[in-house]
Amino acid sequence: MRNKKLENLEKGIRFKKGQSGNPKGRPKALKTILKEQGLTESQTATIAKVMMSMTVDELKAITQNNEASAWELILASTFRTAIQRGDISQILNLLNRLYGQPKQELDLTQKQIVWNETKTYEKSDKKK
Repeated sequence: MRNKKLENLEKGIRFKKGQSGNPKGRPKALKTILKEQGLTESQTATIAKVMMSMTVDELKAITQNNEASAWELILASTFRTAIQRGDISQILNLLNRLYGQPKQELDLTQKQIVWNETKTYEKSDKKK
């Protein structure tokens, strides 16, 4: 017996008429979940700063604590995994999702070559 989804794909039928392709909607963002738990941005930042100074054993204790909040569990498991692997990219991704990437200043310098009938010279324009 063939898979029903495969048969529908072959027929070109993705969804039933009038049915949404995503009935549960878009998943909630991490910031929204934390606000629902009653945490402010400064509280989430404080928790993150404290956990960054913890040892692997202290982080493990948090992940095994049944009373820890979702934010504490997410941070503790992410930091612990990153420390064990020696890779901080997971921590950076988590913090960038929550707070956004730091602003970076960009300095653009543009060189133009201007042609003249008698001579060629370079013109330098500095833009910010």
